[in-house]
Amino acid sequence: MRPEYDQKRFFEVIPEKIADTPVEAPAEVVTYGNADINEVIAYFETAFNLTMPRAKQQRWAAKRMLTKHGMADLKQVIDAARAVRGIQYAPVILSLEDLAEKWNKLAEFYRKQRNNKTWSI
Repeated sequence: MRPEYDQKRFFEVIPEKIADTPVEAPAEVVTYGNADINEVIAYFETAFNLTMPRAKQQRWAAKRMLTKHGMADLKQVIDAARAVRGIQYAPVILSLEDLAEKWNKLAEFYRKQRNNKTWSI
């Protein structure tokens, strides 16, 4: 059986990596629906510099992650996903639905890279 580990500690090193590229506040925030879900969508779009279609699946994924992890942890993991974007063997995350599906893969990638002494974020 695989031992349990705390996923949060794998994402703690991210602020040093992305401190030089801060996420700017979105210029336009959608006014319909849950404000927290809109904030997550806007944060993700700004972090990855893309515009997602306002599909229900994206909003559902944001709601599931907010309920399970909370706003602070979700933003931290969005920053973590942005920091490893383009690194070989890192999970490719292009939407909130991808992030929800690949959350554990991202944590596992960080765990493996932390054990690798030549790699640092």
